[in-house]
Amino acid sequence: LPSSFRRALAVVASGAAAGLLVAWAAGAVGGGSGGDPASTAFGDLMQASVIEEEDHNVCPAGFMPHRCLEGGHDDEDCCAKAGQGSCSDTDKVAEGKVCASNGAVTTCCPAPPPQCPAGTEKIGCMENGEPDVDCCAQTGTSNCWDVASGSKESATLGRQCHPNGAVTTCCPAPVHAPAGDKTLFCFFVAMHQGGEADLARSSYKAKKSVFACEGWTVVSDGPMDPVPVLNIGELKSQWGYWHSWVNTGVFIRAWDAVINEGKWVHHGWSVKVDPDTVWFPQRLPWHLNALHLSSEDGAYVRNTGKYFLGPIEVLSHAAVKDMFSRRKEVCNFKLNGTPEDVWMGWCLDALDVKRHDDKDLLGNAFHRNPGAGMCGNGWVVAFHPFKDVDSWNACWETSNKEFLRYQKQQH
Repeated sequence: LPSSFRRALAVVASGAAAGLLVAWAAGAVGGGSGGDPASTAFGDLMQASVIEEEDHNVCPAGFMPHRCLEGGHDDEDCCAKAGQGSCSDTDKVAEGKVCASNGAVTTCCPAPPPQCPAGTEKIGCMENGEPDVDCCAQTGTSNCWDVASGSKESATLGRQCHPNGAVTTCCPAPVHAPAGDKTLFCFFVAMHQGGEADLARSSYKAKKSVFACEGWTVVSDGPMDPVPVLNIGELKSQWGYWHSWVNTGVFIRAWDAVINEGKWVHHGWSVKVDPDTVWFPQRLPWHLNALHLSSEDGAYVRNTGKYFLGPIEVLSHAAVKDMFSRRKEVCNFKLNGTPEDVWMGWCLDALDVKRHDDKDLLGNAFHRNPGAGMCGNGWVVAFHPFKDVDSWNACWETSNKEFLRYQKQQH
């Protein structure tokens, strides 16, 4: 019952009102309430009491209605001090004490904030231009909805909040490209033991490969000291008839993990490479400039001029954002029995991310017996595959010497 109605009942049940209540009850039991004076008097008293309570319940100057509780229930005269989370009942402020979630606190106190329920998560949703704890996203989407509404039908279905916060409904916070349009977030997936771990440790110590990017993550299946890793569990895949791995499932988990980790948000481009890819992050912005690409463009780069191959995958900030928000609804196909790079290309095309071709992004992608002599190019960004530390470093040195020689000629 509303608190004013409960208090009116208390008034009626006390003092002189008790006689009216008895008389009204007798009339009601007898079945005649039409013009009964006792019934009319009771109704008048109830109305007067409610009006008195409602007048009394107006929050005073400097206070405003808020999510305040008393005795575990809403209470009209339990108000919040403007701009604060403290609640006050007849000027007795609860000093910011939050009500117990089970409603056990009987004094006027702020209600515990609602939590995102099962099937939703907090991923930067906003209400009235500010983060709001009960403005949650449906898991795997960017559709935000207000838990307080009690209905997912209030979801904004992908609508972005206006950058100036003018949208007052629960909506996804606008994600802007970072100021460093050509800064890179880079990652690779490596097993924590064996040749991939050796390559990761060597690159980490030398600050090469992903460790030369402005932001980086190593995804693995276990600890790889001294390299910090993001552990996603099992990485094993089956071998496909095309002489490569059936690994779409593994890399979907890897992409989900690095996207949820959030480092990519602060950089203009996201780059996934293989541990056995020899590459030079500082060269990639030159290629992006040559293609006239901005991180705000929904774009990915096919790395041989014809194919999108796994040794190096380059996606713009806008492309990653689109993949995060719509992948599960758009790309839920051929998740089994495919190599990750083929599936990724299909998914990006299905999302209408624009493809761009750069035949000099990746060199020697198909060579079964690569050697350092194949790395004598100072413009190509990446070379693949180099499975051991010595051959990897030899390729890196060869390409770097060629770059330095070219640079010297230009001066």
